Amino acid sequence: MWVNPAFRRQGYATLIISHLKETCLKAGNTPIAGCAADNIASRRTLEKCGFMTKHCAIVFEF
Repeated sequence: MWVNPAFRRQGYATLIISHLKETCLKAGNTPIAGCAADNIASRRTLEKCGFMTKHCAIVFEF
C-alpha cells in the first residue's frame, strides 16, 4: 500500500490495514501482511495493527 506524502502520519494506513484485517477474519481467513525488512514505518504500522514478525526473507538478485 502506498500513501500520498501529504496524507502520511495521519492514521490512514492503520485504519485501512485494520479494516482489511477484520474483513479477512470475519470471512474466516488468516490475514498475512509483509513489507521490506528495512521499511521501519511499514513494520511499525503492521505491528500497531497486531501483526508480528514470524519470518524474514532474504532475496538475492543476479
